[in-house]
Amino acid sequence: MSPQPKKVLLVDDEERLLSALRRRLSGDFDILTAVSGGKALELIAAEPSIAVVVADMQMPEMNGIELLKLIRERAPAIRRLMLTGNADQETAVAAINEGKVMRFLRKPCEIEDLKTALNQALADYEFQASPSIPQAPPGKARRWRRAGADGVLVDDEPRAAHAAQSDPRLCKTS
Repeated sequence: MSPQPKKVLLVDDEERLLSALRRRLSGDFDILTAVSGGKALELIAAEPSIAVVVADMQMPEMNGIELLKLIRERAPAIRRLMLTGNADQETAVAAINEGKVMRFLRKPCEIEDLKTALNQALADYEFQASPSIPQAPPGKARRWRRAGADGVLVDDEPRAAHAAQSDPRLCKTS
């Protein structure tokens, strides 16, 4: 059985914008939408496969920074992006410092730029969710050594092979 596709949640109080973005992105991504921060939090609680949230800054009830901060507290694995017409420096700093956004995009945003940001966010989500390099059992040290002309670190532990397969620059196994 293949893994469930990861979903992207778009949050904006402008329903026409959400509809347009859904049409433009749904061929490449599994898109959900919410017209408020409260609705977004309900969806996140009900949909464990949400990997990325893109939020507008200016929304009634709860602004984008407040929403992204709550998402960070409740579901820290979800990657957070802000797409807003309110692109002043103070907003950007608050989004980064409080909401821990990985990208801050300005409206209007070229669809290809948004797709690139979403792909990067999904890749980051998948990387963070992937198993880490296995640790040595208690009392047994990992065996690392330099090898080859480039002096790359080689891990003699066979269980580390999966890490080398995912990114050969990470480590090589003997």
